Amino acid sequence: MKRQLFVLATLACVVGAGFVHSAHAGTIFKRGAKWNYYKGNDHPSGGDLEWTEAEFDDSDWENGPSPFRYGDGSGGTPLNDMRNKYTTMFLRKTFTVANPDNISEMDFIIDYDDGFTVWINEEEVLNVGGPANPDYDSVATVGHESGTFETFAIQDPSSFLTKGRNVIAIMGFNVGMTSSDFMMNAELRTFQPDKSPPKVASFDPPPGNVGMLREVTVRFDEEVTGVDADDLWLNGDPAVQLRGGSTLWTFTFAPGNFHEATLSWNPNHGIVDVARPPNAMDAAAAVATHRYRIVDDMPPALTTILPPPGSTVRGLDRVRLFFSEPVRGLDAADLRVNGKPPLSIAGVASGPWQIEFEPVESGTVTIAWAEGHGVTDIAPEPNQLIAEGWHYDVKADHAFGEVVINEFLAANRDGLKDDEGDVGDWIELHNTGNSTVNLAGWSLTDDETKPGKWVFPGVDLRPGGTLVVHASGKNRGGLGQAMHTNFKLGIEGEYLGLYSPELPRRVVDEIAPVYSEQRSNISYGRLAKGDWAWFSSPSPGSINGGKTIRGLLSPPQFSAKRGIYNAQFRLHLSTEEPDAVIRYTTDYSEPTQTNGRVYTEPLNVRRTMVVRAAVFKDGMLPSRVETHTYAYNLGNSATSLPMLSLVTEKSNLWGRTGIMETNPRNTTKRGIAWERPVSMELIYPNTGETLHANAGLRVQGGNYIRGRYNPNSGPPAGKYSFRLYFRGDYGPGRL
Repeated sequence: MKRQLFVLATLACVVGAGFVHSAHAGTIFKRGAKWNYYKGNDHPSGGDLEWTEAEFDDSDWENGPSPFRYGDGSGGTPLNDMRNKYTTMFLRKTFTVANPDNISEMDFIIDYDDGFTVWINEEEVLNVGGPANPDYDSVATVGHESGTFETFAIQDPSSFLTKGRNVIAIMGFNVGMTSSDFMMNAELRTFQPDKSPPKVASFDPPPGNVGMLREVTVRFDEEVTGVDADDLWLNGDPAVQLRGGSTLWTFTFAPGNFHEATLSWNPNHGIVDVARPPNAMDAAAAVATHRYRIVDDMPPALTTILPPPGSTVRGLDRVRLFFSEPVRGLDAADLRVNGKPPLSIAGVASGPWQIEFEPVESGTVTIAWAEGHGVTDIAPEPNQLIAEGWHYDVKADHAFGEVVINEFLAANRDGLKDDEGDVGDWIELHNTGNSTVNLAGWSLTDDETKPGKWVFPGVDLRPGGTLVVHASGKNRGGLGQAMHTNFKLGIEGEYLGLYSPELPRRVVDEIAPVYSEQRSNISYGRLAKGDWAWFSSPSPGSINGGKTIRGLLSPPQFSAKRGIYNAQFRLHLSTEEPDAVIRYTTDYSEPTQTNGRVYTEPLNVRRTMVVRAAVFKDGMLPSRVETHTYAYNLGNSATSLPMLSLVTEKSNLWGRTGIMETNPRNTTKRGIAWERPVSMELIYPNTGETLHANAGLRVQGGNYIRGRYNPNSGPPAGKYSFRLYFRGDYGPGRL
């Protein structure tokens, strides 16, 4: 009987290595362990599966340590005679189990090239790229590159494990007789049963009287997953946002106009612990309700005023207000501008509210609240706004300071890290003047039609000093915090501007209409005379210097276009640039000066593979990275419809900042900060037509499925949905 296979999710030709996070009870054998092995020059048991049985006599087999390999890896047992002679390897190993009932699940962890089938006590438990009816001269059904250990879950092991001696048998398959490499290196882990369901340890705020109820933080007594915003309801309405992880989760609810509230769980929640298999949340906790009484006695407050109060501006005819909560009753009678009502007031909820008045070209502008104004919050028993007035000095010749955009990096691969340890784009400002400049109300933007896109807090920039802002899309700017814009920088070139704190804003410095193309780990900055150049050694926070780059290389030429192939071929890469070097990768990563292989001879395409290549030359900007997917020998079922290949680095999908990662639960996160660059190739099998574009990739789906995505699960949770964004940041803004 074949057991159900749980494999890690892939994006077309992109294979991602996922992780299963749970304390494992033990390791049956580690990678690098010794095995009995038999080379596939013929069949060890005459063509049947007798060799997978526990009583099969393998005493005449050879014995050696893994990995079993050639062409890839190091150590282990080299198979120097495999190429052009045999395509399979037979491996056997015995292990002892004291009590099969004490093993709830197993993880088979393997670095492999190209396919394999696993039997335990003659029962097939995994088949990854192996044929349905294997023989000694069989080949893998699909190519796969080694280099990363991947995890496959094996469920219900007590149904095939026996007390005492057990046998695991692996049959490894190469993709073809002439393949350039082979790899088998496996590890087997076990997990103990855990039947204790997770319980709610506390709510914050606890049930009872509260001033407001917008957020509720739930602490569980153990790590849980599968948590989604719509798992917790307030008066029957699900939360609108969720953040947190492990044992602590915070649910955010939409503002509501109510005196009392009941907190309850969605009866169809998917909250489970990380046991293998997982346990659902304790049934008693799941049906419990928790009551709150909202006593809102907190008045609204002004949180942001633009331009900043007390500042000097060159002219003034409007101000913009933001409140701590939604307000109502604000109209022209509630404010006085130099003793007179404003011309108009327009806004909604907590802001922005724009106040417009007669232009003032010089002197002092005083803004005050009218006595007995009617501005309140929207509580059942409204609280009146408590706020003081403010003023501005208007001087037509006022100089805000000599601050310029000095350097930026639009494709940070492994350089400067932010406060969370993430690499990302950054922008450096430089105060070229002799006076300290307070940047309160200043703004940065990548869209000249939105000059106030991201606004600075009141941070000082001393004379000659520099300030680095992370262009990460995380949108943070509190005093004392690392600054993050709400946009990222595009490598294809776009507008970048620095604006004064006035309304309407005026440009202080800009790169217009767009800056030049950018490349990984190469910054763009000002030279001493004000010209711009690429720098091979970025210098965030210090004086621009070092080696500059002046020329732009053209991308490499591929001898075969991307597409679907049924015959092997040799791929030639070329460039017309003298003394240039082509670097390429086949592991989906981006080739750089330090990443990838130097192209020296044609590549043999004998399996489905993705080739990414770029041209490099000392003193010149590397070319754009070209990505070509070659789908090989897929069969009619796989090529009956157009094929979409999405290629991106594995770190963009998995790990701490990967958008597909489930621990931490990144699949619930939204916005441009959780968008990753991807190469898109659309291939039409019937006509051979192709379309390529670089784009942004985000996880797609509603809150319910986002909280349940799991690469080790079956559909629907195991089938991720994605959305592509075509922006000028990556390439064409539209197809």
